[in-house]
Amino acid sequence: MSAHTPGPWHTSRGETNVNEPGAWGFVKSEEWFIATVWADTDDLGTAAEANASLMAAAPEMLQALKEVAYHADDECGFMVL
Repeated sequence: MSAHTPGPWHTSRGETNVNEPGAWGFVKSEEWFIATVWADTDDLGTAAEANASLMAAAPEMLQALKEVAYHADDECGFMVL
């Protein structure tokens, strides 16, 4: 498994690393920019906010999946890759 930027990750609306129409905001860690989040002008950013929140939760979701895999291997007697 490859390394990733450690969490926590945060979202920020209105600030982006690009000056383009449709740029809703970004996801970043304390040290690194992770992604620009784009909004469809028809939804006024509702989907963009949800997508940004999902991306920002990635480090916590990865940790939860690692714990599930660890316990599945330990408790059930089979290895989860």
